[in-house]
Amino acid sequence: MIVQFSISHDLSRWLGVDLPRLMRRGSDVIGAQRIANTEDVVSWQCHLITSSESHSPYHTVVAVQPVSRYALLVPYLHRPNQDQIAGDLIYRWGNELMHRMIDTRAIQQSDVVTVAEQFKASPRSIEWYLNSDQDLLERASSTEQWIDGYLEAFELNYLEEDHAIDVGAHINSQSITRDGMQDDDSAVVGFVNDGLYRFANGLCTRLFENTIEGNYPYPWAEDPPREIFPGPAEQGGAELFSIDHLSSK
Repeated sequence: MIVQFSISHDLSRWLGVDLPRLMRRGSDVIGAQRIANTEDVVSWQCHLITSSESHSPYHTVVAVQPVSRYALLVPYLHRPNQDQIAGDLIYRWGNELMHRMIDTRAIQQSDVVTVAEQFKASPRSIEWYLNSDQDLLERASSTEQWIDGYLEAFELNYLEEDHAIDVGAHINSQSITRDGMQDDDSAVVGFVNDGLYRFANGLCTRLFENTIEGNYPYPWAEDPPREIFPGPAEQGGAELFSIDHLSSK
């Protein structure tokens, strides 16, 4: 599995790194490409949110997953290096994935160890690019308003770990519309379904077309995963793939 970090110009300047620009096949535009997850690649568009106070040491790195648009928030009181950011984002990804899987009843509490072991054992290589997926950057930038509102409401100077998780949970339960924000669980559902495909092998109680028995289907195919044999409704995995935008034919 390749973990691909696509970072904005602001984040690149803050880190002081010179990275190759991402260029997609068939496109003449460099460094402003749409990113995507594939069966072997997990991509994140990363952006830097700075404190509203000038010369403040407080910063937050926001990473948004394509398609699901699930956002991870990692606060910093110092300037990390690339390896630290990669490690922090991967840790947060795995940690939140376990919690969201339980929250949505995608897995049972007894399955957490199995998913955690698969997450840790999954071979991964990391790639870095200077790139700005504008669609995902818009979601990353909108988190700044939520962070500022949270800090003001609780009279805080900066986000701590628990604060970032709380704000992130709220952001991921909302979508932006012309009329403002509205409740929307699609980011969480997409994030969890992607994780089930990658790290929950052997736990699926249902059978899907072109999928090994016991495994979850790849959720981002052009055609929705087709269920062949439904398992017991009360068992883990029966909830998530019944959501409309990933429903079987």
